[in-house]
Amino acid sequence: MTRALVMLPLYLLGFEQAALNAYITLVGVQAVAIHANLGINFGWLRYIIATPQFHHWHHAKDHRYMDANYAVHLPVIDMIFGTYRCP
Repeated sequence: MTRALVMLPLYLLGFEQAALNAYITLVGVQAVAIHANLGINFGWLRYIIATPQFHHWHHAKDHRYMDANYAVHLPVIDMIFGTYRCP
């Protein structure tokens, strides 16, 4: 449903099929990547795009980190809404 709500306006605005396919591919790869159990330190990049290091805390069982890090692509969204947690 979320993807449809994003794709429909892009389609109606006339974005090329190649751009829509590239978006879907990027989103799919990122969805898998942020859920991967990688021990890589992404450093400053975790403040720019959602990384496993950032998204890990979304699934934490520790009450201090619950209800946090909802952003799919950009952690700045969580920073704006006060739901950013990334110790």
